[in-house]
Amino acid sequence: MATFRHIRTRMMVVYLLLLIVVLGAVLFAVYRAGLANARTQVEAEFNLAGKTFAQLMARRAAFLQQGAEVLAGNAAFKEALHQADLAAVESTLASQARRLKADMAMLVSLDGRVLVSTGAKASFGAPFPCPRMIQVAEGQGGASGYVRLEQQAYQVVLAPVLAPKRAAWLALGFPVNDGTAREFQALTGVAVNFMSVGDEGARLLASSLTGDMRQEAGAWLSEFHGDDYSMRRVRVGGGEYWAHFVRLDSASALDYVAGLTLSLDEALAPYARLRGTLLLISALALAAFAYGSSLLSRRLTLPIQELVTALRRLGRGHYDTRVNLKSKDELGVLAEGFNRMANEIAARERQIAYLAYHDALTGLPNRAHFVTHVNDRLAGRRQPGLMLVAGLARLGAVNIGLGFAVADGLAQALAQRILGREDWQAASLGSDRFAFFCPLTGDLTQADWLDRVRSVLDTPVEWRGQLYDLGLRLGSALSPQDGGDAEILLRRAELAMQRAMGSAGSHVAWQSEFEAGGGRRLALLNDLRAGIEAGQLVACFQPQARLSDGRVVACELLLRWRHPVHGVIYPDEFIAAAEQSTLIRPLTRWVIDAAAAQAASWRQEGRDIAVSVNLSARNLADGEVVEQITAALARHGLPASALVAEITESALMDDPDTAVGVVDAIAALGVPLSIDDFGAGYSSLAQLSRLPVHELKIDKAFVLRMLDAGQDAAIVKSTIDLAHTLGLIVVAEGVESAEQWQRLAAYGCDVAQGYHLTRPLEAGDFDAWLAEREA
Repeated sequence: MATFRHIRTRMMVVYLLLLIVVLGAVLFAVYRAGLANARTQVEAEFNLAGKTFAQLMARRAAFLQQGAEVLAGNAAFKEALHQADLAAVESTLASQARRLKADMAMLVSLDGRVLVSTGAKASFGAPFPCPRMIQVAEGQGGASGYVRLEQQAYQVVLAPVLAPKRAAWLALGFPVNDGTAREFQALTGVAVNFMSVGDEGARLLASSLTGDMRQEAGAWLSEFHGDDYSMRRVRVGGGEYWAHFVRLDSASALDYVAGLTLSLDEALAPYARLRGTLLLISALALAAFAYGSSLLSRRLTLPIQELVTALRRLGRGHYDTRVNLKSKDELGVLAEGFNRMANEIAARERQIAYLAYHDALTGLPNRAHFVTHVNDRLAGRRQPGLMLVAGLARLGAVNIGLGFAVADGLAQALAQRILGREDWQAASLGSDRFAFFCPLTGDLTQADWLDRVRSVLDTPVEWRGQLYDLGLRLGSALSPQDGGDAEILLRRAELAMQRAMGSAGSHVAWQSEFEAGGGRRLALLNDLRAGIEAGQLVACFQPQARLSDGRVVACELLLRWRHPVHGVIYPDEFIAAAEQSTLIRPLTRWVIDAAAAQAASWRQEGRDIAVSVNLSARNLADGEVVEQITAALARHGLPASALVAEITESALMDDPDTAVGVVDAIAALGVPLSIDDFGAGYSSLAQLSRLPVHELKIDKAFVLRMLDAGQDAAIVKSTIDLAHTLGLIVVAEGVESAEQWQRLAAYGCDVAQGYHLTRPLEAGDFDAWLAEREA
């Protein structure tokens, strides 16, 4: 009996051991099955999340592309570019970027240098941060990708600006930052790490992780070299994660990758609970739970497949796609996130479609929509009509002085007036310009249409209890005599409007000579920095002689640019464009130093000849010119009287508060101040008497006409008398004949300058001319 009990005990022990072994094997098998099943689930989630991320970024790029194309076709933007008016370009670029919520906006030259940058920090003339993107854009007519500026990543599109040939590149970009990553994690439940991958490995640019988790993620991500995109298990912050990498489509030189992570514990949580239950039940229950696990696998797989199928439909443009999962677990949350994403994409598509045909601010048709409709109207019929472009002369000043909100409100109020009429086709060409195509049929004449447009736009606008008189400039072109195509008519009306700089309501009709000139200024601006550095600038000197005895007492430095391709270029072709960029600083520095160097050279030869240099309105708005003059005097060992600062009265009156401060600082150095082109602006001697002015230069237009026009002669004589009363020296510009010289001497003018003495000469020729004159 004891033996039997012993055998039974041994059998029970063996049975229990076998049961434990079987139970362990079953548990191990269930764990492996759960792990495999969880891996399948995670792969499906990663697949969905990766496609969703790529789709989202593609939609963002499409939205940027549409915005860039709308801006590139904006008439005000193209005209500012045509005139190389970089200040106007920057204003228009910033306004459009703000409306698109784009944090980066740049105008890039064809050779890949930044001309204008808003939002992102990039200096004028700096290389565009991704040259390869420009190379791709040149071949494809545009490009999209990612760039890195300092520590910030941007999703960027490049679109050409045509005027009518490609004149520049327009870059718009959304930031890719931690906020972007967190938004995506909230949508899918998957953590996102955005990084660039190069030869040195990966660099983390943005992440939905925070604190120590972010730092540890950055450490293991840095080891990723872009050679293996398969899913893997990694350890971050003491926990295990599954990681997946999605390579983003980009024209950039670097690879940009989204690293997606999902906690292993979270993925295996359902199976961990299953294993705990299996430890408390019998082998029979194990089988039941194993069967239940199979059912669970099927329950998870079907929703995942439904999500993948829905994503495919969404990718094909079916934005009404919805996922109907009512469960409250992770899949239910994912389905809800998918539906939100589908709604957002559908709304974004509607917005893109609207922006393709309308101006976002005013609701009026945009340029592209307007041109299409006018061409439909003109097609085959050569219908007579009037193309009008109306510019609001003072809206820009309102924008600067009172802010975007006021300017936008006024533009919207005017748009409502325009929409109140149906007998014309109208469009917005930007916040301060509108276009109209008016049929010349029946009894309606060009004068009738001009009156109607003036009645709508030249009447003061009320906004929040205040009346604003915005001023109106009108340009026009006629169909068919000025063009039979809407784009040609519109461009010519825009050029005419640029000439309408008179009083409010002024109108200029297009003339063929308006199209002369153009994009050469922008090309020259691109070359100017290199020209300064390569020593292509040349200083010429025009002498100033006393009328009493003919002795040369001073000279004016006049700049020339000896361009290797275009030959000698005069300042009126590039100075105005340089003033709109940061190039005015190195250009002014070069001029001041050249003047000081030549004055020092003459002093060494025993000649006391002061050299005057022209300062622009941009110089007077920037105190750096005072430092430049101080440094040049010290560097060449000159007294302050060796240089003369010439300032136009119009430049002085642009921003008198700032200008007076700079003028006072220059005068405090002891440098004489001269008012150039006096009489051509709007100031008076009474105004100038309050400034530390030493000299006044009468504008050459009065000097040239004074022998023929009694009124001009009276102006010259009275100006000389009043200036002497104020203790000023008077210089007459543009003296070209002995008769003018004699008349000015009779009027008591002090100094004369002009071709009667000589044309501007380089330093060596000036010395030879002066030696011959003195002999």
